Amino acid sequence: MKLRSHRLVAAFIFLYSFKVWSAIDVVPKVLELTGDSDRIAIINNGEKTEFINIKLKKITNPGIDYSFENYIDIKEEDDPKIYYSPFRIALSPKQKKYLTVKRVKDVLFEEVYRIDIMPSLLPISNGNDSSVIINIGFSSIIRNYPKVIRKEFEFNCGNTQDVVINKGNAHITARYISGDLNGEAINIYPGQKKSFPHKDVVVENQACRL
Repeated sequence: MKLRSHRLVAAFIFLYSFKVWSAIDVVPKVLELTGDSDRIAIINNGEKTEFINIKLKKITNPGIDYSFENYIDIKEEDDPKIYYSPFRIALSPKQKKYLTVKRVKDVLFEEVYRIDIMPSLLPISNGNDSSVIINIGFSSIIRNYPKVIRKEFEFNCGNTQDVVINKGNAHITARYISGDLNGEAINIYPGQKKSFPHKDVVVENQACRL
């Protein structure tokens, strides 16, 4: 899975016309939680006050394509390891506020969360026609790391495929150096095993071993 933020789209649909805007920005796009707490800045770059809903969910199958991820809402998790506040904010034009993420329990293995920053939607008039408003928010990543990070893996060559097994407690990165996906990178999480076409990737900048 690439480390990138994914924009989320929501819409009120009425008739024929629509309007689109993206006033909200989030920094950083990937938060690496290595201490007890950290912050994410939410910025309103627009000209109108924005009312923001914030939702945090744990990814239960990290390392796959975004569209196939499974989640647990942090509010529904039996034993949450992190907490965030506030759940909602109002941002005046050009205003910046901070979302605080706190670790409440240590983890043995890296956990990955997706935090959705979603502006509220309100319909507006467009002459005599009704409008569709498509308001764009952000979905960013939070990585909750163990206090001591240990990267350990096996990466063995095969005749047609090379196999990597992550035996550490944090993700490792496989980077394509040839083939159709040259230049792409994916993360492999603790306990995961993945296969790649022979000599297509390096893992943590290391080639496979015979």
